Amino acid sequence: MHINPDHYLSTAQGRVFTKERNIPAWQCCFDAFKHELKTNPKVKIIYILIGCQGAGKSTWAKNQISREPENIIFDAILVKQSERLPIIEQAKQLGKKCVAVWLQIPLEVCIKRNAQRPSDEIVDLTALTNVYYALEPPIYQEGFDLIEIIY
Repeated sequence: MHINPDHYLSTAQGRVFTKERNIPAWQCCFDAFKHELKTNPKVKIIYILIGCQGAGKSTWAKNQISREPENIIFDAILVKQSERLPIIEQAKQLGKKCVAVWLQIPLEVCIKRNAQRPSDEIVDLTALTNVYYALEPPIYQEGFDLIEIIY
């Protein structure tokens, strides 16, 4: 299962991002995550993608889900340890393996990729830069079983 808040921001006119829409989109992600954890016994691994916009998280997720459709990929920026903690705690309560996939891509590359997105998916340059510099690297003490770094 590929979980991404952007999936819940899509409309017939394209993706519409507002603060008011973002909160329920995240809630939908957590609800879908909890439901899949509890109802799908095939889930063994939770991949938690970490990186700023344009780092390649969704591309990585699409490739991985084709190889491991039974597992969960939580595809969001997940900048802070505090944002990742509820996902890890839920997974660990049910004995699932948590893998951090940290896309440590240079800011210049993320900016270039962001500019190449469809117009409704382009992230404000200031927001993208702020996320890039605010990112807290994943550490094993968060509860990860494995940390993969992609350069």
